[in-house]
Amino acid sequence: MPISGASASRALFKSAGCTPEIDVMPVLQRLSRDYHIPVLFLTFDTQTSDAGLDTRLEAFYDMIAMRKVRS
Repeated sequence: MPISGASASRALFKSAGCTPEIDVMPVLQRLSRDYHIPVLFLTFDTQTSDAGLDTRLEAFYDMIAMRKVRS
């Protein structure tokens, strides 16, 4: 899958705490910076609210939609 273009984006879902997924975060941050790809990092724990997740997902979707319109 190509990682460039107006529709390119990535999301990382991980649980809170020390997990193997923490190692991939610097790699995704570098890809985001080098290829100008939006990346959303979502961390879940027992205190995570549905409303907070909905807001972050909606904002990420809006950002991707705006990038698509601009290109």
